[in-house]
Formats: sequence, C-alpha cells, structure tokens
Amino acid sequence: MEKQDKPCLYLHIGHPKAGSTTIQTFLFKNWHALRQLGYQIPSPSFAVSSSTVLPGNVLWQLEAMREKKNISPLFHWVETSLGQNPNAKLILSSENLAHPDWPGLFQKLAKLVDIKLIYYLRRQDELFVAAWRQWGLKQGKTLSKLVANRIKNNRPNYQETIDLWRKAGILSACHIRFINKAFLVNGDLQDDIASAIGFDSSLCEKVSNQNTAVDARLLSFLSEHSDLFTSEHEDTIIQLLWAPPEYSMQLDPDQFNAVQQTFEAGNQTLLRHYHPALAGTPVIDHQSTKNFLHEHMISEKEKREYVIQRLKAAENIAHPLLLKLKKILTQAAP
Repeated sequence: MEKQDKPCLYLHIGHPKAGSTTIQTFLFKNWHALRQLGYQIPSPSFAVSSSTVLPGNVLWQLEAMREKKNISPLFHWVETSLGQNPNAKLILSSENLAHPDWPGLFQKLAKLVDIKLIYYLRRQDELFVAAWRQWGLKQGKTLSKLVANRIKNNRPNYQETIDLWRKAGILSACHIRFINKAFLVNGDLQDDIASAIGFDSSLCEKVSNQNTAVDARLLSFLSEHSDLFTSEHEDTIIQLLWAPPEYSMQLDPDQFNAVQQTFEAGNQTLLRHYHPALAGTPVIDHQSTKNFLHEHMISEKEKREYVIQRLKAAENIAHPLLLKLKKILTQAAP
C-alpha cells in the first residue's frame, strides 16, 4: 500500500514586530473562504473553528503551554481537526513561536503533520524603533539605550532562530522573507502569506496595516513619563492623544550606521540561502529623512507643545490619565 503524505501544518512563528498582527487579522477576515478550501485555524482556546466558533489570537494560550512545557491543547486541536477532516490544511500563527523553547515542544506534533515554517523578518533599524514604541518607552528606556543593548547582545539573531528549528529535524519546508517590498510576492505581506500557504490572494479581502504610527514627538515625551502606562501591553494614553503623525521616529545617523554594520552581513547570508535571486539587494538601506525625526532632533519645547496641543484636542474626554497628564505638564511648566 502506497504511503500517504502527512497533512500540512503551516507554522508562522513571527518574528515579533514583523507584521504578525496584520497577518492574523488577514487570516481571520478571510476565514470563511479559507475554511471552504479545507484550511483550519484554531480558536483562541484551541477549539476547532467552524461557522460558529471563530478563529482568534492564541498567543496567551501558547505562552501558558510553553511555560508548563505541555502542548496538550495544541496537540488536541491538531488531532481533532484531522479527525474531522484528514486532509485539513492547518494554520498556526503567533509571534511568540520564535522563542527557543518551541522547536523541542513541536517534536511530538511532527509525527502527525508535515511542518512548513513561515518566518517573517524585519530590517533591524525599523524593528528597534517598533520594539521601543511597543515596550521600551513604557519602561522609561530611551531609544538609544535599546539600540545599544540590541547591538551588544546581537539581537535579534534570525539565523539562530532558524537553526534551532532546522536542527530539530521536524521541518518539511521553510518560507523565510524580509518584510521589504522587494522580497514579497507583489511587494505585499498579505499576498506573500497567501502564496506561502497556497491560497489564491485574489479570493482574499485585504486588511489595513494593524500597527498605527504615532508621532515622534509624542513617543519621545511618553518615554520620559512611563508612569502613564500600567504595563508594556497597554496603550490607553497613546489612544487618547493620537492623531495622524506629522513625523515618524527613526534612528539617528550614528545609530543607523552601527545597526547596518552589525546586522547587514547576516541579512545577506539569509538572502543568499533563502532568496538567492535577490541576494545583494540591501535589507537595511538608507531611506529618505523627509518627515522623520530622531530623538536628538526633538527639543523639550517641541515635545511639550505637541502634547499640550493633543491634550487640548481631547479636552471633552474625561479620563484619569488625561488628568494625570495635565498635572505633569503643570508641574513641569517653565
């Protein structure tokens, strides 16, 4: 009797701050079309999704499994999905799957499915700004300090993550791409993920970028007042003060050059291995400084005036954080 191929698990592991929210929103939005074509995405509790049980973010469930070193809910979802449809094509997407614990935990699953790894990488200069905006500034860290620490510790180390998965011996294929237009199908992340999982993107409904840009002046001010955040996952004060940004934050020239010198050679090694037709195309390339600021360009006066302007725009909103901000501005008044 001819041996049957195992069903496929498309495993999107991140990287953090590399389009995961946009990818997941895109998959969830097109869930009904995917389901009709035999795809399965878990619900937030790792139940089998259906017309009434919708797929959703599984990050915190996965984090709990990793901490307990027990993937029983994930294994049960795979078994149940394949029990209902032996030809199901499974999709699992979460940015925390890049953690080094996961390749070992997936050994058991590899007996049931062919695992096709999908890993999206972000150019490091943009990644550092995004990580600072998401986590660093809420801890009171300057962008300079975050960049220096990342360079010192050689993080992220994309090659190390890839090697951990490959050495586990559980992958049947890898789809590894930098999130640059030159490296993506049609220059678009959503078209690229659709291609990676074998889904015709013409059947898809696109979603907008899920990470809203924030004005550089507001970010710089908030990094000096981390007490306005209750945790690194909370964005209330940003939401209250948000407006379409006039200026985006970027690294200063010295930081940019240091990041480029530290990481670009490794980026090119990855391109030669996983995207050889585009080897030599810069990943960290110089970009226009139009409408960009770096932290040393923003004066205290500019930060303060911008925040006062945004606070005035929110004067009809009653919120304790806005009252706290008014007190900060009053105490800091010249």
